[in-house]
Amino acid sequence: IVKEAYVNVITAGRDQDDASFTKKVVVTIGANEMVAGESVVALDVPAYINAAGYTMLPVRAVAVALGINTNNVLWDQATKTVTILYGQRIITMTVGQNVVYVNGSAIPASAAVEIVDGRTFLGLRDLATALGVVDITWDAATQTATLNGNK
Repeated sequence: IVKEAYVNVITAGRDQDDASFTKKVVVTIGANEMVAGESVVALDVPAYINAAGYTMLPVRAVAVALGINTNNVLWDQATKTVTILYGQRIITMTVGQNVVYVNGSAIPASAAVEIVDGRTFLGLRDLATALGVVDITWDAATQTATLNGNK
């Protein structure tokens, strides 16, 4: 007997890790848009600096700007958890926690996951680490963060 939708299994679904972060993403604090590669992406809620001084980025907007299908950015309202399927990475984060999980391994986060205006935000460095980005720059004069894609 086969029961449809009896078990829901979430996996990255790929044998190869093709989630190489190659785009340059530029986010300016307070701006209603960001630049991802050659594209300008509208933000319904802009990036901001939280009370502890951390640059906070909208998780779904950054993920979609990177080319991640919106269906691969999942929200669980009951647990307030975001899951991103990115190549072979399964990234999960829960609102209020200072930890991000990548393939089940806990990575301490400098800033807790927050919800602002109905959107989930994570610290710039924490999101970059989860996505595998190591080259990040900050221009204090323009309040602009740049995630430089791996070459």
